[in-house]
Amino acid sequence: MLCCAGTGMVTQSNPAVPGETIIIYATGLGLPTEPAHFRGGFRYPANEQTQPVDFVSSLAGGKTANVLLASPLPGSVGIWEVQLELNSGLPTDTNTQLTIAQNIYVSNVVTFPVKAP
Repeated sequence: MLCCAGTGMVTQSNPAVPGETIIIYATGLGLPTEPAHFRGGFRYPANEQTQPVDFVSSLAGGKTANVLLASPLPGSVGIWEVQLELNSGLPTDTNTQLTIAQNIYVSNVVTFPVKAP
């Protein structure tokens, strides 16, 4: 599920803008076996913040989208909030393709509109 950009839900009438941060709600990123947090696309065990594991990456429109946060959604089971900073070079496209990957696993393609400023 694609959620919010700077001005609300991403829709055809409110497309995402290159360089802005969007939020994706996803399943299948795996459940941490210990308390953890993510920073810069890496999951860090709560007790050892210097050893990254389970890198999360994303492509939007064939360009790298910077993963700012990937964290279990509080109060839910198996749902993750992923905050992505879109590449500033994305062109206008009503069907921009987005994928999220972790290790060798790649998500289904999600499409969303992008309008270059």
